[in-house]
Amino acid sequence: MDGTRKFKKAGIPYEEIKIIKFQNTHTGKYYRIHLVEPVSQEDLEKYGSTILEAEVTKLPDDTELIGGFTEYKLDKAPPAVQGFICDYRRRIISEMHHKDHLDDVLKVLEEAGIAEPLSGLPEGVEGVRFKPKPEWKLFGIGSEIEFPWGEMLKDSDGWDFELVGGTPPHKPASAGFIRVVDLHGDKHEYYPHVFKLEWRKVHS
Repeated sequence: MDGTRKFKKAGIPYEEIKIIKFQNTHTGKYYRIHLVEPVSQEDLEKYGSTILEAEVTKLPDDTELIGGFTEYKLDKAPPAVQGFICDYRRRIISEMHHKDHLDDVLKVLEEAGIAEPLSGLPEGVEGVRFKPKPEWKLFGIGSEIEFPWGEMLKDSDGWDFELVGGTPPHKPASAGFIRVVDLHGDKHEYYPHVFKLEWRKVHS
């Protein structure tokens, strides 16, 4: 990470992610904790995050004497220390993602047709509005008449069928299918044009 203090511990390059000072209100003692991590991702996965904790003695002239550091793995640190660090990491990760990646995420959503940019926002503020998810519905060919499930259909020979379901097109060259039931209760699957129907993608 840029801007962190780097040092070596047991020959491994580390970086100081955060320093936190706090007081134990029960004992009145002051402490200083350092969250440190290996610089490389490989070493981080191998050794994990480390807490260095030291008691701080405050002198009358405001000088601070730092005692020897006690080392903990993050999951072995005192609960209060773990809470401090987890909250800090959550905040910094959220901030980094917001600053560095929000513009890219918004751009991808727009290019995918999932969202559209909002206008009229204050300067420096960007946002998107998510478009309603389109649905496949059946319409008469060249018509705005919708055919929901349960609609009665007639084929070219004049036979009656009930529309009970269907499968929309799964690729551009496909017309999809519809499922119908005849007067005897037998189920059939046909291309929609057999009943002069077509699948259309519409926004609800």
